[in-house]
Formats: sequence, C-alpha cells, structure tokens
Amino acid sequence: MKCIAADDWNPKKPHLSAISRLSPRAHLGRFFRLEAPAARIASENFCVPPAPTSDLFAMSFTLSMSGVIVGRSELETRDPIKRVARGVFRPGLGYELAEPIFNLSPGPGGDADTQARYRKAKDALQLQLADSLGKPISVRDLHIRRESSASPAKSELIIEVETDDPAVWNGPASP
Repeated sequence: MKCIAADDWNPKKPHLSAISRLSPRAHLGRFFRLEAPAARIASENFCVPPAPTSDLFAMSFTLSMSGVIVGRSELETRDPIKRVARGVFRPGLGYELAEPIFNLSPGPGGDADTQARYRKAKDALQLQLADSLGKPISVRDLHIRRESSASPAKSELIIEVETDDPAVWNGPASP
C-alpha cells in the first residue's frame, strides 16, 4: 500500500481518480462525520493500493450456468497454436449440479454414441465462461476432467477450453 500524508497532498498528482480532486480530509469529510479522534487520525493519511502488474496478476475466468457459478480457473497453460487453454479448476457451489454430466465424458477415443450423449447433455447445461470483468468468452469446446496423473485420492480437476476469443490469448497468464 502506498500512503499519502494529508500535508503532501497535490491535486495534480493522480492519487485519487479523476472524479475527485479533493484532499483526503475533504474527501472523507463529505461522506463521514469526522468527530471522533480516531476518525480524525484516520483522515490524516490516504492509502492507495498498488496497481496490479502482469507478474502478480493472472486473469481469472468464471464458469457459470444460468447465473450460478460452477467454478473458476486462471487457465494457466495456453497453447495459441492449438487454441486450447487449460488450468486447475476450482469448483464453486454449482459444480455439484454439473459434475454428473462431466463424469459422462468418454475421454479421447470414446465411442461415437457415448460422445454424442455427453455433448448433448453438456450443451443442455448452457455453460458460460466469463473473464474477470464479467465479459463473456466465446467457447468452441469445454471439458472438465480429473487429472489422470494424480492419484485418485488427491486428483485435481482440470478445465480445458478451446476458443478463438482474443480475451484469452491477449490477457495475462501465469508462468
């Protein structure tokens, strides 16, 4: 956190948004009555959180179904040639509703009939992937499966998304 003392306040510096050019004391005084000594002391300094950098910030994606969050992922591994992004999937409250459908997945090399049933059931869920700002991401294909290399007791879920949406390919990814 970067803190600015009230005495060092300069309205020409971008400490606050362009909407407010008030000093910290005047800005807080508009919304709170500064009568208590603690409130006066708190108004002496104004703290600004640091701006996110690409090293510290990974874009989070949210998978939802009819407004219910199914889960989240940062899609840590991205292959721009195949247009496939993968990542650890952290289930939300709605995952238990979608889990039986993803368990139907025959995996690679499954028969055509099982694959057709899985796709039909998955399409009926009307899943929507969105970026960290809530903007929908167009998806060609999406799968959630257990990591096959992990032991069954400690297996983690992996989401795999096939997409051409530039938000996935232009956004930051974790190393």
